[in-house]
Amino acid sequence: MRPANPRAGRWIAPALVAAALLAPGTAQARTVRVRSGDTLGEIAQKHGTTVSALIAANRGRYPDLTRSHVQSGWRLTVPSPASAARTQTAARETDAEGYVLTVRRGMTLGAIARAYALSVERIRKANAERYPAIRKGRIEAGWRLRLPGRAYAAPRGWRYIAERPYGERGVRITFRPGANRPVRDRLASLVEAAARDAQVDSIEISATTNGRHRRESRHFLGLSIDICEIDGTPVRDLGADRRVRAVQEAFRRRTRILENYGPARIEQNNRPYRPSNYNGIRLQHVNHIHIAL
Repeated sequence: MRPANPRAGRWIAPALVAAALLAPGTAQARTVRVRSGDTLGEIAQKHGTTVSALIAANRGRYPDLTRSHVQSGWRLTVPSPASAARTQTAARETDAEGYVLTVRRGMTLGAIARAYALSVERIRKANAERYPAIRKGRIEAGWRLRLPGRAYAAPRGWRYIAERPYGERGVRITFRPGANRPVRDRLASLVEAAARDAQVDSIEISATTNGRHRRESRHFLGLSIDICEIDGTPVRDLGADRRVRAVQEAFRRRTRILENYGPARIEQNNRPYRPSNYNGIRLQHVNHIHIAL
């Protein structure tokens, strides 16, 4: 069977898993082709479903599908009314409890905590009632651990960026809604280290694998992030402020950065980048810092 989209195989939202298990069957589902000018709301209204149900039914195939972003040519699955209702119920239940991870042989509690940027203690508390032995740090293959506050799986080689990578007194990393998703491990480590090196109090990330990007964007590969705020101030308002310069410089000092775009510099591979559309690139990055490996 050919995968629906090679970009979509990195993780599966638990709401989608639940929806697949609960769906009464695919015979009632329909497929519609998005035409130029269509909006998700119009498609939902025309076919008697909801925007949330459309997103849940198609997010696996089109990870960048949002309420405001749908592309001409996409072929969307329209779930049946019963399936849509069950999908919404499953999504609410999953959001309340967090992602459920099935423990595999060789996994350790510490490794799981690191991949999901959670403390070992938080995972213990969330699962102690069901698995008392976890209080002593023991886990067994086959256990289904609830990971509070996490909505996506972190496949091997991917992990969440830690919000407090160097303790409570270190730099804090926050996320815009929808942006706290797993990225490649090396990018996560780079972001944490560069944020500390820049000697700022906090940075806020607006995009990891979410958001609206070109089809070939490295965001979808887990190799790119966008930073929208530094120390609580939007990058747009900071301009080429010393903190913006410090953050962009901190990344380039760590390693070769494929794309380092922001108000302070436009670089590729740590060298000034001056293509024919240079002014357009600058205008696109006045409100955030874009880092890609």
